Amino acid sequence: MEYDHFNKNVAILPKYADCLPIFIYDEESKIFGAVHSGWKGTYQEIIKRAIEKINPKSLSTINILFGIGISCENYKVGIEFYEQFRNKFPKEIVEKTFSIKDGDFYFNNQLFNYYLLKDYGVKEDKIFLNNRCTFKENFHSFRRDKELSGRNGAIMFMEV
Repeated sequence: MEYDHFNKNVAILPKYADCLPIFIYDEESKIFGAVHSGWKGTYQEIIKRAIEKINPKSLSTINILFGIGISCENYKVGIEFYEQFRNKFPKEIVEKTFSIKDGDFYFNNQLFNYYLLKDYGVKEDKIFLNNRCTFKENFHSFRRDKELSGRNGAIMFMEV
């Protein structure tokens, strides 16, 4: 899909609890967007599909900013989850983004997407990480609060 023009008067607001919002900006086309990347979105490589929709001339113009999601130490997953990722993705990425403690598996969604993007060709200095956690800090967290959890929001817009 090609864009001859785009509406700069738009704000994007992903809503989430512990999932990872990922913000995308292409310096050349000035197209921006966001994805909601929970484990399913990450497994389906939603961030790569979003970049493909932007269709940049070069991945060197793509900037990525990770919003606040759950940290690895609070994202306990089952062995089936781990094996599903291990069977689909490169061993190096899986080894760097899962930790095993006392027989339990933990997943670092942000770091997984970081390595996925680097492997895809996005420049390391254009990927911006954060060290915040929805579970530990004063954010909505479904894993912490269950049905009582609200939703976080993060707004992205372009100043004109």
